[in-house]
Amino acid sequence: MHRYLIACTLAACAGMAHARATELPPAVTLASRHAMAACQEFMHDDADEYRACIDAVAREIPRGRKDTTARLLGHYYYAWIGANSSARLSLPGAEAAARVYLREFRALQRKLGVDDKTLCKAVPGDCGQRVGVIEKMEREKGR
Repeated sequence: MHRYLIACTLAACAGMAHARATELPPAVTLASRHAMAACQEFMHDDADEYRACIDAVAREIPRGRKDTTARLLGHYYYAWIGANSSARLSLPGAEAAARVYLREFRALQRKLGVDDKTLCKAVPGDCGQRVGVIEKMEREKGR
């Protein structure tokens, strides 16, 4: 009987962990919206100004809180989207910024266990195209 209870408990915990990984923490979306509101105006004009804005807003995110990692994930995910958009328009410095922000958000994404499809919901747009770009950038990095 005890083995059965332990097995059920473990199965329930595994199910809860899986559910947690497929749900987007609200702080991710809120932080991405905050970064967008603060920095979008610089996105297509000047990559250095965009990076300065993104970095300044990142420094304002309180550290050591329960939602810090989720907030940083949303922030750097939006930062990557903006820099990548600018890189497609050949804005000088945008491609380098996109690579930096890709590394940042991917590390945070792994830490939280959020998959690409779920993370994509944080910022409106074409998720299939976005995930394709992420995969392409990661393949190019490996060369």
